[in-house]
Amino acid sequence: MRGKQGGVRHIGFKIFLLAFLIRFIYLNLLLQTPHFFPYGLDPAFFHSWAKEIMQGIHNNQPFVALPLYPYFLALLYKISNTNLYFVYFVQILLSSLNCSLIYLIAKRIFDSKVALVAALIACFYGMFIFYSCIFVGVTLAIFLSLLAIFILTKDKELTIFSSLGAGLLLGLSCLVRSTNFLFFIFLSFHFLIRKAKVNPVRNNPVRRDVAARARTSKGVKFLIIFILSFLIFPGLVLIRNYKVSREVIFTAHSGVNFYLANNPKAKGTFKGLLGRSSKKILENGRLFAERRLGRPLTLGQVSHFWQKEAMEFIKRNPLFFLSLLFKKFFLFYQAGEIPDVENYSLSRRYLLPFLKLPFLSLRLILPLAIFGFFLTLKKKNLLLHLFWLSQNLSLSLFWVNTRYRLLTVPIFIIFASFFLIWLTEKIRQRKYKIIFLSLAVIVLLAVLVNLKKGEKRESLANFHYNLGIAYSREKEYNKAIEQLNRASVLQPNAAAVSFALGTVYFQKKDIASAEECFKKALKIYPDAKTYYNLAFIYEQEGKISLAEQEYKKAITLNPHFLSAHYKLARLYLEQDKLELALEEIEKVLQQSPQNKEANELNKEIERRRHPEPERFRVH
Repeated sequence: MRGKQGGVRHIGFKIFLLAFLIRFIYLNLLLQTPHFFPYGLDPAFFHSWAKEIMQGIHNNQPFVALPLYPYFLALLYKISNTNLYFVYFVQILLSSLNCSLIYLIAKRIFDSKVALVAALIACFYGMFIFYSCIFVGVTLAIFLSLLAIFILTKDKELTIFSSLGAGLLLGLSCLVRSTNFLFFIFLSFHFLIRKAKVNPVRNNPVRRDVAARARTSKGVKFLIIFILSFLIFPGLVLIRNYKVSREVIFTAHSGVNFYLANNPKAKGTFKGLLGRSSKKILENGRLFAERRLGRPLTLGQVSHFWQKEAMEFIKRNPLFFLSLLFKKFFLFYQAGEIPDVENYSLSRRYLLPFLKLPFLSLRLILPLAIFGFFLTLKKKNLLLHLFWLSQNLSLSLFWVNTRYRLLTVPIFIIFASFFLIWLTEKIRQRKYKIIFLSLAVIVLLAVLVNLKKGEKRESLANFHYNLGIAYSREKEYNKAIEQLNRASVLQPNAAAVSFALGTVYFQKKDIASAEECFKKALKIYPDAKTYYNLAFIYEQEGKISLAEQEYKKAITLNPHFLSAHYKLARLYLEQDKLELALEEIEKVLQQSPQNKEANELNKEIERRRHPEPERFRVH
């Protein structure tokens, strides 16, 4: 027995080393590209949030998004003094461990042959490699989910260890990917309705009945432990958010995200109706809600507003909602990439030749996985089936993309591996009828999941836009301008591209071109940040009156724009408009009372408003 367990550990370690070697090579090649630095959308958002946590900047607002990953990043930053290479290194370690966990889970549920095939597929699955070096938390979410499943597969029934361990891990994973909430619900009902297995006691029904009741009682106790341990980490988030806001809210994004997924323009994938970045979505969502209701709103009230809007849409359009739900359910089975943060296909084509190696993709795995799913329904252990369905249904309530679906891919891989071993066995047994029928079904499934749409101009434009932002981070301004101009050709009416070009030109000290780009962006879409940047240019040029006008326009569009209030207060102070300066700086301090610069400026304003008498001055 010990030798067998030692052999399993030995194979698991070899799998880890193989996966790590592939990912380590990729990391060091990535180091030479602009993709290395976390830029654009969620990676930059998490990077910025983690730095604030590390610096001890306290936020008196509810968590904007799920908090575990930024805190995980902050911990790694603290350990490494914000060394990005170290963070990526830890993530490729987790990704490699995920391959070993896939092996161990498959071996427990099926056998060593299925486990080995599944582990090798995971090692060479391209998306696992790609996302292990992106700051989005999916690798951490996969690790926590697989570890919870691994614990639950140790015994046929819940034990004190599996109840507590799996509950804590699943609860923690929900702070990275909220789709695991539904998996928790499925599991709880699964454990509740599963009949207790009791060894029959022959010719003694009384003893058999007592044993059954004892087993049931123990099962209920462990189920309660599982539920309570799961609730610990989500509960701590709710308590923290209530403490700072006096509102029961999990994340400030929850309501607006539900609306973005369920509205008249929803298509099943992410559409930036309120902006593309998390920060912009929340900002615009708050401003729109406040204008609609005609009063200032807290983040909790904003979330509630958008949730109510989504529910009103569903009530008014039940058939459209059902068709949208149906569309998203099957969009989950589209094997092609559905990018949202970074584009794997375009990255391998234009930037990362290493990814052109024949790594595996869902185009091959998914049809085999679907067949394997149905083949294994007779198995008594349905953990993997429940996980698959819970992720499918959760994403159907919101939207589907490659990153979110990636959490289910380990399960796809295990079922696909089971099918391959099953088919090999049928070939060995020469059951030709079953073989040909199975292959026909696989071909049909392959056609259905690989119905590829043409490459969208929007995806290509986003790729060049993101690459332009990355080059600007590296201060390679000419390359940044080249990429952004390509994006502009593909999307000539994209205000974000013109804004980014203006920013790059400003960094390059080409002020005239920057001003032209910002004005072009404002013609396409009036945005507070663009007015702010234009005002800053005018201020640098000494055009105080124009700068004041643009700062006011920025504040009109976004009354919560603290930097614009602060800059306007400074302008008023320079013109000795002390009462106006005080009015602006008080607006900053109302929303950010610990703002160091605002407090210093407030003291300066008060000093000028109430100068010390000459006799009290120290000479």
